[in-house]
Amino acid sequence: MGSGKSTFSKMLLENLNLKQRAQGSPSFSIVHEYEIEDSKVGVAHLDFYRLKHEQEIEEAGIPDYFWDNNFIVLSEWTSLFETFEKQVLENSPLHRNWKMFFDFTDDLNDSQRKIALEINF
Repeated sequence: MGSGKSTFSKMLLENLNLKQRAQGSPSFSIVHEYEIEDSKVGVAHLDFYRLKHEQEIEEAGIPDYFWDNNFIVLSEWTSLFETFEKQVLENSPLHRNWKMFFDFTDDLNDSQRKIALEINF
């Protein structure tokens, strides 16, 4: 918590030429959907933090975002559901996933984060 995931996502969204204003983390709504100007591709910003059971992922229709080639998906706390995360990383239709890790480190001040990027093709 507080490592910068939502801030990073919001900044990324603000630079995608969205038709609507980027909102904060979808912690309570689970998902925020956005449309990109002059594009058929949408963006889904998901937050798994409030989900309690793997079954809720299916009930909320979350898998559809990952399997639909017309969505860029930003997801937070996906790692809370290891089975689902593994399915996404192994079975994504385009086989392109970027997994980012945000962390505090002792050698950085409170406003800085260490970010690691793992790209799966």
